[in-house]
Amino acid sequence: MPLENPTQHIVVTGASGYIGASLVEVLLQQGFYVTALGRSRGNGSGHPHFRLIEWDLTARPPAEAFAVSARFGKPIAVIHLAHKWQSNSCEEIDENYQATQELLALSRSCGIAKFIFASSMSARHDALNRYGRVKARIEELLFGPGEIAVRIGMVYGGAERGLWGTLCDLVGRTPILPMVQPGTLVQPIHIDETITGLIRLATTHDGTKPMMAFGADEPVPFCVCLREIARYRYGKSLKIIPIPLWLALTAVKVAGVLPFFPARLEQRILGLAGLKTLPSQSDMNFLGLNLKPFTCALHDDMKRKPRPLIEEGRILFKYGFRAEPSCRFLKRYVRALTAIGDPRPLVLPAMVKRWPALMAFIEPFPGKKGGNELQRRLRFMLHIAETTPEAVRSLYDYRGRGLFRISFVVLQTALREAVSFPFRLLRRIFQ
Repeated sequence: MPLENPTQHIVVTGASGYIGASLVEVLLQQGFYVTALGRSRGNGSGHPHFRLIEWDLTARPPAEAFAVSARFGKPIAVIHLAHKWQSNSCEEIDENYQATQELLALSRSCGIAKFIFASSMSARHDALNRYGRVKARIEELLFGPGEIAVRIGMVYGGAERGLWGTLCDLVGRTPILPMVQPGTLVQPIHIDETITGLIRLATTHDGTKPMMAFGADEPVPFCVCLREIARYRYGKSLKIIPIPLWLALTAVKVAGVLPFFPARLEQRILGLAGLKTLPSQSDMNFLGLNLKPFTCALHDDMKRKPRPLIEEGRILFKYGFRAEPSCRFLKRYVRALTAIGDPRPLVLPAMVKRWPALMAFIEPFPGKKGGNELQRRLRFMLHIAETTPEAVRSLYDYRGRGLFRISFVVLQTALREAVSFPFRLLRRIFQ
C-alpha cells in the first residue's frame, strides 16, 4: 500500500546487494523516497524517488545523504546492509567497524529516528570466523534509542545472488555434495519476509528492542535445506557427504591460489561450523510476520518465477526444431508445466544453454519407464510444439527449401546422431 505521507525517506547502504536490491525495489513500490549509499544504482535506476550518493566503507559517510532536502525530506531511518568481505587490516581496525561507527555518529548528529544494522546469527565475540566477530563488535556500538541490530538467519528465495545464489549453484551442479557439519541448525527466512520485516522495523515507533532475530523459530538442519532446494528447485535428489572441518579448510587454502576461486568461502565454512540459533518467535509476532515453512515458500517461488522455465522451453525448442520459439509457445509451455504441478526447471549444462544442439550428447536413450526427466520434458515440449506454426513448418513443410538443403539437413542430423551415440551410451552405462 502507498504511504499516506509520500515523503518518508530511508537511507540504505548495500543497496545493490542480494537483500539491498530487493529492499530498494519494494521501498520504491510502496512510495518511499530512497537514498542509496554505494557504487551501483541497482534496482532504483531511473526512478524519481531514488538517488545514489557514491560511497564505500573506506570513505567518510556523506553528510548530504542525511541533510533535509526539498524533494526527499529528512530520513526517518538508516538501514545498514553493506559489508566488506575482503580486508587487509587487522580486526581491531576493520573497515566495517570503522565505517559503521562513523555512519552511526552522523545519523545521531542529524537526529535520525532509526538506525537498523543488518547483523548475523553467527555474531559472537568467540565466533570461528572474522565476519561473526566483527558483527558482534559492531552490535556493541548500538545503544541509543531506535538503534537496532537485526540478526538475520539464512535468507533464501528471489534472485540467485549472495549466499542463496551460491547454494543454488552448488546444489544445481552436482548430485553429491561434500559438506562440513551437515546437521548444523539454521533459521531460514524468505527474502520477501526479510524485506517486510526491515521496512516494518524502520517505520515502527514503539516497542522495538536493541536486538531482533529474523528467522524461523524452529531451526532446520542445513543438509535438509539443501536437499529441499535440490528437490523443489531442480527436481533431483542430493547426496551429502560429511567431511571434517580441518579437511575442508585445507582444501580451501590449497584451492585459494586459483584466480576464479570464491574468496569468501573460508569465512562461509567457518560461519556455518560455529553457527548458533536464537529464539525468534516473539520478534516475528511483534512485526506481524507469519513465516512460511521453508518447503512451501520454495514451491511458491517456483510458481511465481517462471523465467527459468521460459529459458528451458527456448533451449528445448531450438534443439528440437533448430529455430527460435514464439512467445505463444513459451507461454503455453510454462502454463502447462505449472498446471500439472511441476514448475521446477531442468538443470542443464552451461554449454547446452549456449549451444542447444549439444543436448544430443546428453539426451538419454528411452527407458522402460518413460526415461528420465529430460526425456519427459522433451516429449512434453514436442506435444505442445506440434500445434505451433513454426514447428509445423520445421517438421512437415519442405516447400522452397530445395533438394540440396533438405539432403544437407538429413545428413547433418545423421552425423550428429552418429557422433553423439558413444557419449550417450557411456552416460547410460555409468549412471
